[in-house]
Amino acid sequence: MSASCRLGELLAARHCVPDIVLTSEAVRARQTAENVCKAAGVGNEKIFAVAAFYENDLNDIAAVLQDISSNYDHVFVVGHNPSLTELVNALCGPVIETMKTASAAGVELHITSWQEVVSGDATLGFYIAG
Repeated sequence: MSASCRLGELLAARHCVPDIVLTSEAVRARQTAENVCKAAGVGNEKIFAVAAFYENDLNDIAAVLQDISSNYDHVFVVGHNPSLTELVNALCGPVIETMKTASAAGVELHITSWQEVVSGDATLGFYIAG
């Protein structure tokens, strides 16, 4: 079983299921998103590739997150370092040194709108190391 499948099973066991999954267009990131979703019992129709998640920085990811519809409460982001580690640490404080491959950080945002994602309070609910 692949690391991303195991990650999906762990997330499902935590009842951590996304409304939407935003992934980098990179083949490996897309495969990771698909494997995690399959193992968590989530269909691929919830996965959307985002060009801005490849060769990006924290601001690129934040801009995409700020455009998310208020219809979505639980969002998975599949992408690359160092920007994902920077995102978690920008939201929660310096809590993770480096997110490894097939890791997951459950960030609990205390916001009323996705537009507040960068300035809102957040806490790290969990971290699953790959």
